[in-house]
Amino acid sequence: PRGRVGGTHRSAPTVPLHCALHSALCCVHLVARGDPLSAMSIEERFQDVSRRLGRELVGAREQLAEEKARLTSELEAERRRLAEELERRWSQIRVERQGVGFDRERLAIAEADITDEVLDLNVGGQLFSARRSTLCLYEGSYLANLFSGRWEASIERDSAGRYFLDFDPVCFRLVLNFLRSKRLESSAAPTPALQLAPEREEHF
Repeated sequence: PRGRVGGTHRSAPTVPLHCALHSALCCVHLVARGDPLSAMSIEERFQDVSRRLGRELVGAREQLAEEKARLTSELEAERRRLAEELERRWSQIRVERQGVGFDRERLAIAEADITDEVLDLNVGGQLFSARRSTLCLYEGSYLANLFSGRWEASIERDSAGRYFLDFDPVCFRLVLNFLRSKRLESSAAPTPALQLAPEREEHF
């Protein structure tokens, strides 16, 4: 039974299990020596030992259950904390990646604005204006090599500083229009093949 001492509950002291077992064994030893102890007395002592053993086992199970519940609660709290921390860091990484992608996009646009300038050309006495990217559309072509930036210093210029190309202006217009169409083509609207009049073939 529990007593109330100083305002708190305290369990009444119990005899340790090994002491109770020792007492029961002593009773058996006394009976073996012929001491006047009844069989009922020994049976009662063994029952007392059994009850105490049962109580201690129940108490041990309860302590184990409480400890398991406490550890489970702590592990679940730690798991939730780690999951929240992981989600927070992933969110931060996504924001940083978006920022890097946005910066790269702005840099690409800025580079395109710098390199994709409009060039003024004097072709066979006729004036043309075209974007550098249009003239360099086909990598390895004559126009792409000419206006890629590596050989521009060697291109002849007219009195106004325009690039001068000693080509047939009619053929050049056909090529330029074809390149412009290729930049805008799609699978639904492919660019038609370049059509050239027979009399212009020798100038092409």
